[in-house]
Amino acid sequence: MAQSFDVVVVGAGPGGYVAAIRSAQTGKKVAIIEREYMGGVCLNVGCIPSKALISAGHFLHKLQHSAPEMGITVKGTAVDMGQTQKWKKSVCDRMAGGVEQLLKGNTVTIIRGEATFKTANELTVKSSTGTDSITAKNFIIATGSRPIEIPGFKFDEQLICSSTGALEQKESLKSLIVIGGGYIGLEIGGMFANFGTKVTVV
Repeated sequence: MAQSFDVVVVGAGPGGYVAAIRSAQTGKKVAIIEREYMGGVCLNVGCIPSKALISAGHFLHKLQHSAPEMGITVKGTAVDMGQTQKWKKSVCDRMAGGVEQLLKGNTVTIIRGEATFKTANELTVKSSTGTDSITAKNFIIATGSRPIEIPGFKFDEQLICSSTGALEQKESLKSLIVIGGGYIGLEIGGMFANFGTKVTVV
């Protein structure tokens, strides 16, 4: 038997979870469907992890360049990117947990799986436990976006990385070419430069 709601939000990123919470606050019966992680790209593989790594890079840069000017001597600074990644993940996990608690606190039903529309008022959700049917009077589609590949540059997340893969590097890089001078490219380039990588932006 299908579960029925007033509003179903597909995607639990910053647009989706806020829409779900606001809908619930107006008295609607609301569900949110997410196939990957609460908080979406921004919280898990975009804005927040990049800012965490940028913060770590700035801290290292200050230790190496600003501390001596302040009369502080720091000897033997080194970067363990594996440990830095663990710290970054802990920041993201803590915030994702906060999103889930906000949803639950506003009586939003969380459904994990991949949604596919059957009709204008019904969709199916496929998960590791099976397939469920969901009906609703209204749907909000907030599925976000993904990095696009440039023809001839297929992402392998090792030599050629998407922005997501770049933020998952567990070893320090000697050199990096960033294709694209938008804010994401410049943030990633600046971050790696602070970690000692030779960065070229094209």
